Amino acid sequence: MPRRCGWAIAFISFATVTGVGNLYSCTPTGEDIQQHTHHREYYARNATTDGDRIVYQMGAELFVYHPASNSNEVIPVTFRSPRVQRQRKFVDAGRYLESYNLHPEGHSVAITTRGQSYAFGNWEGAVTQIGQQPDVRYRLTAWLNDGKRFVTVTSNDEGETLEIHSREVGTPVDRLEGLDIGRRIADGDVPGSR
Repeated sequence: MPRRCGWAIAFISFATVTGVGNLYSCTPTGEDIQQHTHHREYYARNATTDGDRIVYQMGAELFVYHPASNSNEVIPVTFRSPRVQRQRKFVDAGRYLESYNLHPEGHSVAITTRGQSYAFGNWEGAVTQIGQQPDVRYRLTAWLNDGKRFVTVTSNDEGETLEIHSREVGTPVDRLEGLDIGRRIADGDVPGSR
């Protein structure tokens, strides 16, 4: 959009030679067209004026053009950001709670949150992650009746499988492959759990 700056009309147009939008001016009658900037990488955009200078954007930078001296310069911009994307995120697990299952004796709980399963005591003790494969999503983790093992549904690119994990770290996982379990949507009686 043309802007009046002093006695001239300033506007942005592109030259057929460079194909890039630059700042031009002309007299109010449309004569004496002059190119004031010679950018080659990005279009000059969003020009505005206070009557004495012209401020415009080019790429990710702001520039000011001074008609009196026929010069332009970058306007330094310092943006103080808390860098939210780089800060640690403390997730409210309650918002992402998918399922929970109480220990047969009631002193511990197994939960699934954000595709990972954990077991911990109700009032004391450390939290233990059940299954630690990064490319596997865990669902519907439940204690078996012996109170020492869990059954969980795992899903990855190969489909869903039932797995039995021990509470003891380092114990091999028992994968119940080859079972047609369909799509489990709720806990129920697990064969061999009673």
